[in-house]
Amino acid sequence: MQEKYRVLFFKYIYELLELNKYENELIKNNISYIDKENLMDEKEKICLKYSKYFYLLNEINFELLKEEEIEYLENINNEELTNEVISFLKKTYGRVLLYNSPNEKTYYGPFMNPRFEVDSDGIGIGLKFEEFGLVNGPRKNLESLRKDSKIIEKIINEIENKQIGIKFKILKYNEMYEPLNRNTSFKM
Repeated sequence: MQEKYRVLFFKYIYELLELNKYENELIKNNISYIDKENLMDEKEKICLKYSKYFYLLNEINFELLKEEEIEYLENINNEELTNEVISFLKKTYGRVLLYNSPNEKTYYGPFMNPRFEVDSDGIGIGLKFEEFGLVNGPRKNLESLRKDSKIIEKIINEIENKQIGIKFKILKYNEMYEPLNRNTSFKM
């Protein structure tokens, strides 16, 4: 059930933010996604069906759903975003995905690095790409790294400037950041 909720909410946020447009821009600019499963955590693998670059970081607190909401989720037979499913997600994501502590942070990375923090009342979206050419190759030179960095920053700024009625933040991950370090999120 947690996986089903993750897929449905990711699909919803993916469409709201028009992330396919940005994936196409990454592809057009030869910024590779990381297609090695051993470099992915479970959250990435679940979202991979819909996106090679983006994935939902938030933990799914499935136990906070009401009994009738669990039944509703169980009875969803496909991953189609009908108006009814969208209404369900809007009604439940605040309990299921957020810690709802406006002055606290949730960290999706090693230690308490501000680079990997999201407000606890917000959605974290990972953007994982091959930055240095260490997985798919070839290795990138300094000029290429700068060009790619500008493109990535432009994309993140465009996405984060969208007003969708949901607080969110895009976090960057490259091939140097292994899933072993990301299995746990924690709040402070």
